[in-house]
Amino acid sequence: MPEIEKRAGQLVDIDEHDRIVHVMDLETYETLEIMYPFEDDELNLNKLKELIGDHDLQGESTIEFWTVMGRSFVTRVILPK
Repeated sequence: MPEIEKRAGQLVDIDEHDRIVHVMDLETYETLEIMYPFEDDELNLNKLKELIGDHDLQGESTIEFWTVMGRSFVTRVILPK
């Protein structure tokens, strides 16, 4: 059974072309490249689209992500209130 790591980080940048978000892990402070949410996750995809180009809002947003078998992907985008 694969190990699943559930983590959170601060959104640093969104690479819309490669469908990757750059996230600073809140525990280790390392910057990671994480895959976009899955295609059927319209809620989180729409939140990322809302953040593209707004660097102030990006820096205030939190990304929850899972790492499974060495691959990380976005599970939740939390926008500032």
